Amino acid sequence: MTAFKMRYFDMIRKAKELIPEPLVVTMQMMDNRWPNEMWANDPVKGGGNVLSQGVHSCDILRFVAGSDPVSVYAVGQNYYQQTGVIDNMAAVYRFANGATGNLVQGDSNCPPLTSKFFMQIFAENRSITLSDRLTTLIYQERGKEAVTYKGSETGFLEENRDFIYALQNELPAPIDHRDGLLATLMILQGFESIRSGEVQPIASLLEVVA
Repeated sequence: MTAFKMRYFDMIRKAKELIPEPLVVTMQMMDNRWPNEMWANDPVKGGGNVLSQGVHSCDILRFVAGSDPVSVYAVGQNYYQQTGVIDNMAAVYRFANGATGNLVQGDSNCPPLTSKFFMQIFAENRSITLSDRLTTLIYQERGKEAVTYKGSETGFLEENRDFIYALQNELPAPIDHRDGLLATLMILQGFESIRSGEVQPIASLLEVVA
């Protein structure tokens, strides 16, 4: 089972309930700068912030969009990490159901207003803002008062319960290797888009690498 605990955040689940078929989903995960000597900045061991944490951002982008990513166009580069990893990236994803996804990922600084994790979800005449590490949800329908929901940073226990239940009952993993592969490809193909300056495919690569 791929360890994508952010799928279990209670306000992410609430967001999917309120807007099950979004048109546009934006995800931002901006951290404080990681130390140069941090193991995760090693190109082989961790690949840097954009890769090692960006896969989690990409998974919930796909989870909330409710569809597989078709393609990506990205810009970014290695701005300061001495190991040469791409340390900041902005990317736009097209999903198979027509939804648009936007990712801002890096470690230049954690913004105080939105927090490290920040997401917005849009549908016709409706929107959701998730802040405070995705624990505060504000839902707005056109012509109505905004409604605020408060949750907590859940996920670890729920993820492990699902994993153990699947093992005990010989069931498929609820978050499987394909989920992990797609999230990783969303970042790696973003890197390829940065290098090439062109839109890169994602889902079609599964036939090649799976």
